[in-house]
Amino acid sequence: MTSGFSESESTVFFFFCFLSFFCFFFGRSSSSSVLSASSCSSQSPRRSKVSLKVVGFSIIARLDTKMHKWRERERERDPHLIIIIIKTTFVLHEKTTRTKRRTNQRAAFPKLFAPPPPPLLSRLFSEGPLRTPNSRSPTRLPFFGIFEGHFQKEKMIEKKNTQKSIQTDLHFYLFFVFKEREREREREREMSSPEDGVGDGGEPVQVTMAKIFSSIVFSCVVLGRFLTKTKRAKTTRNGSVLSSFQCETNPSKKASEKFIFVTSALWIVSIIIVIAFELYEQFTRWHYIMYCGSCAVPYILYPIWRPFEEDRGKPLLERYIVKANVWIAIFSFVGNYVWTHYFYSVLKAKYTFDAHRLNDVPISMFLMTHAYFMFYHAMTNSILRKIKTSYEKDVYRDVFYMVVVAALAYTTAFMETLTICAFPYWEFTNRNMAYTLGSAFYGIYFIVSFPMFLLVDEDVLSAKGKKNVYSMWRVVWESLGSCMLVTLLLDFVRVGMTDVDFTMKH
Repeated sequence: MTSGFSESESTVFFFFCFLSFFCFFFGRSSSSSVLSASSCSSQSPRRSKVSLKVVGFSIIARLDTKMHKWRERERERDPHLIIIIIKTTFVLHEKTTRTKRRTNQRAAFPKLFAPPPPPLLSRLFSEGPLRTPNSRSPTRLPFFGIFEGHFQKEKMIEKKNTQKSIQTDLHFYLFFVFKEREREREREREMSSPEDGVGDGGEPVQVTMAKIFSSIVFSCVVLGRFLTKTKRAKTTRNGSVLSSFQCETNPSKKASEKFIFVTSALWIVSIIIVIAFELYEQFTRWHYIMYCGSCAVPYILYPIWRPFEEDRGKPLLERYIVKANVWIAIFSFVGNYVWTHYFYSVLKAKYTFDAHRLNDVPISMFLMTHAYFMFYHAMTNSILRKIKTSYEKDVYRDVFYMVVVAALAYTTAFMETLTICAFPYWEFTNRNMAYTLGSAFYGIYFIVSFPMFLLVDEDVLSAKGKKNVYSMWRVVWESLGSCMLVTLLLDFVRVGMTDVDFTMKH
């Protein structure tokens, strides 16, 4: 802080200081000095000492008044003074409350303030102008003792001024407190928790999801009224109920889907146990990899170790279970490596558990996604196959088929989002938005993959009697093509609906 005195004012200030000390020393002496004799020749020594002290005190009072005005000007120029006022408000308030209970005011703040300077310098740099004491005050006092009576009056005045200033200072403090609380409330509204149960439209999320699924069911029921059953479906009413859901044209695919359902039932039960008993709380990053790997590896190793009866004698790359694993492995890898960042950017989701990561995605999720997607696609294969084999091919069936694919995609995405909420380390900024918008965003994966995965070795013999078996290269390219289409759809939705910047976190 720069000084408020000019060069001439500083000279006068130091001259008056020197003159005041000179007066005090000569006033204290028992014999009259030349200065006291010349200024008070007609007065007694006692009166001359008092007069000199009064003159010196007047000089000091004038200097203190000038210092006080200088501090007021500095206070108006200092833009950060309001911060100092706020920080000292509580100290002043504590001081006023303690003075009511304690008689010794100086002992109230032993740790807050350093020992004060000598009384004269303390009053020179303290707030409030000095007042001249009564000339009849006792004169036989120690050095600087003439100001003790003034100090007592100043303490009473400062106590009253402090009580008034606290009321003013608290206005500044409360203003900033209320502003900070408003910002916190805005953050809480942005980060609404799932317990709030309120969607973006202001209604409970249960009501929103009930409307969505009611619309899905209504659309399927209405379109189903226009379908025409095939002759085969009419003649096989007395047959097995599950026969229309199974792949009768490819025994290898039929056996593989049965194996997928059995294996999926085992790891689903294990996940229920882990979530119910919160065993994940004891997991380390290696435990996550071992557990998720144990859910995904059986789909790959068991058919190689013990081939199905229908696959014996076939080359490894011609078995359907191997093709299915390759198709899902490519799709799930791209989904985790690239598409997960759309959830990071759009839904502000994040994995918070300790894990080995690849492109900021836990490696254990690459393994667990493979198990999830194997189960999803085997299940939807049965449902879509039921539609294609039970109804005549026409425009109504094609529309119904597309609606069912969209319904299965959204339902699958929503059920996974709902069940994963029990796992606390996959977090969303707004879980209600994750239920509604997030499920639609996640469902884009399956809108493309469900019908594409069904085509793999579905019709081994074409209508002309030629073999229609997928080669491994065709499996790889169709999986990669599906990944590219999903990436484009996700980005179209991001740009068109949310306009959120997409970034890849490393």
